Amino acid sequence: MSPMPLPTLPSAPPPGTEKDLVCGMNVDPLKTKHSLRHVGKDYFFCRAACLEKFRQEPGKYLSGGGLEPMDAAAPIVPAAPEAQAGKWRPGSLERSRRA
Repeated sequence: MSPMPLPTLPSAPPPGTEKDLVCGMNVDPLKTKHSLRHVGKDYFFCRAACLEKFRQEPGKYLSGGGLEPMDAAAPIVPAAPEAQAGKWRPGSLERSRRA
C-alpha cells in the first residue's frame, strides 16, 4: 500500500495580499510600512528585518531560494511560567502581578 499524499498549501497569497519573499508571510500592501521598489516592481514585507534581508541580497529571494522560516529571523519570547506549567487561566497573570 502506498503512502497517502499530503495536501499542499496554496502557493498564491490570499486576494489583496502579497507574499513576503523573505519569510513567506502574506502581507497586506495597504497596511505594511515595509516596502521596496526593485527593478520597477514593488515588494512588500512583514517587518523591517525582512526588508533589510531582501535589500542586501535581492537575487537570493527573487530566485525562490532564500525563503526563511519566520522563527529564524524573529526573537523567541518565552511563555509566562504559568502557561509553561499548564496552569494559566484567564486573568491569572493579572492577579499574580497585583499580589
